[in-house]
Amino acid sequence: MIKNMKLKITIIAVLFAGSLYYLWPTFYLARMSPEKLKVMRLSDPQGLKDLEERSIKLGLDLQGGMHLVLELDQSKIKMGEKEGADAIDRALEIIRTRVDQFGVSEPLIQKAGDERIIVELAGVVDTARARALVEQSAYLEFKLCKPQSEFLDVLAQADEVIRENDLYLLEQEKQQAATPAEEKKGESGEEFNPMELFNENKPDSGKTAVPQDSAQRDSLKADSTAADTSAAVKESAMTGENRKPLSRLMFQESLNQPGARRESELLVPVNNIALVSAYLAMPEVQQVVSLAEVNNQVDYLRYHSPDEGDEADTLEVLWGDDDTNFIGPNGVEYKRIFLMKKKPEMTGGFLADANATLGSGYDPKTANKPLVLMQLTGEGADSFETITERFIQRDLAIVLDKIVKFAPRIMSRIPGGHAQIEGVPTMEKARDLSIVLRAGALPAPLTIAESRTIGPSLGADSIRKGSLSATISFLIVVIFMVIYYRFGGLVANVALVFNMILILAALAGFNATLTLPGIAGLILTIGMAVDANVLIFERIREELRSGKTLRAAIDAGYDRAFSTILDSNLTTFITAVVLFQFGTGPIKGFAVTLSIGLAASMYTAINVTRVIFDLWTSRKNVKSIAL
Repeated sequence: MIKNMKLKITIIAVLFAGSLYYLWPTFYLARMSPEKLKVMRLSDPQGLKDLEERSIKLGLDLQGGMHLVLELDQSKIKMGEKEGADAIDRALEIIRTRVDQFGVSEPLIQKAGDERIIVELAGVVDTARARALVEQSAYLEFKLCKPQSEFLDVLAQADEVIRENDLYLLEQEKQQAATPAEEKKGESGEEFNPMELFNENKPDSGKTAVPQDSAQRDSLKADSTAADTSAAVKESAMTGENRKPLSRLMFQESLNQPGARRESELLVPVNNIALVSAYLAMPEVQQVVSLAEVNNQVDYLRYHSPDEGDEADTLEVLWGDDDTNFIGPNGVEYKRIFLMKKKPEMTGGFLADANATLGSGYDPKTANKPLVLMQLTGEGADSFETITERFIQRDLAIVLDKIVKFAPRIMSRIPGGHAQIEGVPTMEKARDLSIVLRAGALPAPLTIAESRTIGPSLGADSIRKGSLSATISFLIVVIFMVIYYRFGGLVANVALVFNMILILAALAGFNATLTLPGIAGLILTIGMAVDANVLIFERIREELRSGKTLRAAIDAGYDRAFSTILDSNLTTFITAVVLFQFGTGPIKGFAVTLSIGLAASMYTAINVTRVIFDLWTSRKNVKSIAL
């Protein structure tokens, strides 16, 4: 044991300060009003996400939600052995894509063996929607992306509609919209230049972007109407940004930054996604986007199947997959967003197969680099040849359930029904993309083998009753210890409070999930924590009755009780490990809380109380204590 008293006190102080640091996000969120939470969800979603990630998470039984175990019917797979082997991966990709559109924070989607998928959706209680989620066929489409210039024109029209109809979502925007543009310049009188965020086009930077070859220049041109998250909120430094409520939330990548690919996309800082989505969901904005194609003749050469007419296509805005997010040189994460036709050029029904491979030969663009090889059906080959001939140097998005998975560029006419997708960054990404391409429909029916739904009111009631039980048990233990052990009881109660703080901080620090059985484990830990002190105090009493001095009795009491406390906690910890290894979700929650509680109670009961006793008895003329 550590003999240096200053070191002991320092360790306790550090643990206490660290615990408060980890618990602060939980307390901050708990005290936040619904109105403030709603505003923060729009104005600073990334900050809210960070708070939620650092706070104690509640299980389905406490916050409500749905637990599903999906089973893949392998007998219905009408494929060869190779295709059947990855059926569960294809189903997993489809389910993950659909669940991402729920807007559920941190959904759990994982494989359980070769035939089952576990899905947990916290806060989602719509059983009918969940069943539709897993039972409908996936919809794979190939859609032609609009050029960036046309996307910007559409955004300008949307900005005008928002201004004219006063559709600003944030109160700050409304106030700024009423402020003259001259008052929005910075103190120096200069306008904000978004390129400064990338240290380009600065008068004093001394840096010039060096153009690369066309294969590497997969980036977006800079535009003075765009700004990243940090700049978007600095409205006082911008001129006229209040007149661009939607387009100002998007940023176009500066030249020659690695990772950006196409000139058909815009980049949205992740902190602006919620606000951009809210604007795009407005009926007035949707109408502007949908009808923007009516007067545009550029893409009227689109390939039409015999049963289609020649009417102008309507447009839609789709988000890129999270896996394709781009990290800018300023450290900000961006999500890709595209403007494209609602009507696809092709559907997944024209695709026969897709596989990931490494390129061969001497071409530096493809040699030893990940590729995705596609094979189309007979009808699909004819359609694809026509499309690729007419839209060379345009981006053709691969869209699964309204999410853009990839947007490769058409480099040349592709006859014969065999095509390859280049520019995939890693072999793992290539495999994922091949799975997406093969996921035109669920490979076999998914049945719900198990379903549990917890209503939000029931979850809130569980929290209330669980918290009440923990509070009552805590107070009973505190009162008993003070009455029976007097000063020793006060010391044990201080250690008990510290013990509870350590447990909750550990749950937040390790991103553990607190469940109803977890609360039971917390209550059990309260009793076990004071049990160690009871053993110590009884030993000290025995030593005092034998005639030893107070200091000697305390030393002997702690030394002789240690082995008993260690054995008791060790056997309980072994049980908790077994429960965690072989138990299901709720049982694991109990095991995690109990294990953390055992470690915390061992430290507080033996070390924290000992420090308090040593400090108290080190005072002069202290010959006895009420114990």
